[in-house]
Amino acid sequence: MKILLILILFLFFNTANAQVDNWFGHWQGDLHISGTKEVIKMQLIISVTEVPDKWNWIIVYGNNDTEVRREYNLLATDDIKHFILDENNSIELDFFYNNDEFHSNFIVMNNFISSSYRIEDNKLYFQVITSSLNDENITGGEGDVPEVKSIKIHNTQLAILTRK
Repeated sequence: MKILLILILFLFFNTANAQVDNWFGHWQGDLHISGTKEVIKMQLIISVTEVPDKWNWIIVYGNNDTEVRREYNLLATDDIKHFILDENNSIELDFFYNNDEFHSNFIVMNNFISSSYRIEDNKLYFQVITSSLNDENITGGEGDVPEVKSIKIHNTQLAILTRK
């Protein structure tokens, strides 16, 4: 029984590690924000730490003179599809992994934010969609039709990053 438990734990931790291993590296590219012509340099640095099931997830925006660096950690959980992105400031975001994609949805200051990271053809696609919860359209709700709230998208961000 003990051997079976050890084998299951070994498989779990190796699966979580294998999922993240494909993401390691220094990724860089341009971030495009809807409604603007401004292009912002973006980097994503993913690397191991000395702590098992914890990885560096560092996002850098801008150039050397105007650089904004966000040092986060990606943490494995008991579910191989569920990770936590720890912003190291008391904010922890649920991160869900499936088919070489990480997804996260969260609400901050009455804004709904959906982010995704996807690897395809040796490129990392980063996307953020922002909607204000104050700007919803409610339809339906008559007879057997359920009420539906749709939320207008106010901003999108997209970056295609390549490994350095």
